[in-house]
Amino acid sequence: MNRPTTRRKARGLLRSLLFIASLTTATAAWAGKDHLEVSVSDILPQHVSLTSQSAPLAEGDFSSDASIVLRYDYVAHAFPDGTASFGSFALGQRLVDNSAQSGSDSNYPVTVAAGQNGTGQHLRVEVTPGNQQRNGPGDFAPASVAITTNCSAANPCPTDDGSEIEANLQFSQGSQVNTSVKIKVVVKLVHPTECVRFYNFLTDQDMTTVVDSTEVGVIKNGRNAGKVTATNPFGQFSDNVLVVNTCATEQNFDLDINLDPAFATNPNPTGNPGNAVFTYRGGVNVDPDTFNIDEFSMGTPHGQLLCLNNVALGANESFLATVHMGTRRDLHVNDLPADGFLFTAAMLEPNLACAGAELAIQAATMSYTIK
Repeated sequence: MNRPTTRRKARGLLRSLLFIASLTTATAAWAGKDHLEVSVSDILPQHVSLTSQSAPLAEGDFSSDASIVLRYDYVAHAFPDGTASFGSFALGQRLVDNSAQSGSDSNYPVTVAAGQNGTGQHLRVEVTPGNQQRNGPGDFAPASVAITTNCSAANPCPTDDGSEIEANLQFSQGSQVNTSVKIKVVVKLVHPTECVRFYNFLTDQDMTTVVDSTEVGVIKNGRNAGKVTATNPFGQFSDNVLVVNTCATEQNFDLDINLDPAFATNPNPTGNPGNAVFTYRGGVNVDPDTFNIDEFSMGTPHGQLLCLNNVALGANESFLATVHMGTRRDLHVNDLPADGFLFTAAMLEPNLACAGAELAIQAATMSYTIK
């Protein structure tokens, strides 16, 4: 009565033994093969974390794990439109000699190809050089990885706070080298904190009257016909960029100010040295409606510098940058923009000379009539 049960147990035991034998054979086949390790260093912009198997991985340390993850935060309300450069890192690759282990040794030369897994993603990674060959164990030449965001109407990126876009970098080397290493790059969208307020507004040069329109004087006749002569009632203006920090912690950022192309700083860098840009510090209860320059500190001059690097703004403090400006001296009526003048200011990732990711942007406009 027990013979069928005994036979079933025997067959189950046999299958188990065959599985173990096959696993042992596969392990032995890979045991002597050299394996690929990679490292990540020189990461730009500032990253949040670099991990291997969920444990911290130091920049420049090599790993052969399949779960190397590089994470970034992108502070903005949306990822940039179009194809935009995001950052980069240096990629180290090496083949580690494993011939002391029993099994089949690797055959050389070996070519390792590094590239993105799949196409059309919101995030792209491109390795240069993408293919390298070695005739034995050791280090490959340094490689670089460019990270690019790819958002468009046809390929929209998510906009919710905390949304993530990612790209996977994989390595292919045929059957001669053992590796399962992959690198995942993850960028998370972090909406700017509500406790930082950011304004851009225009006033007369004395910063007493907010301005949103002007008259533009143009010569009507003669050899100078069409030349812009002046603006009225104010001949000079101030582009004012105000950042108010109501947070409990210090905020750091670069500030990039862009004048309308019809305008220039006054004085300007061409043969007229002097200070057109000043910065001020003040209290926290400031906005364009209650603005009073007398409530701020004495101004610090910055020449004609429109990129202010690594501004440190303390808790419950305001930062004001002003640009003294006027229409260009060579301005012609044909140079005037059809839709009015546009001035922009952007808060960017700190200490990158205004080349970092955009945190926030504000615009100020001025309409005009020709007189």
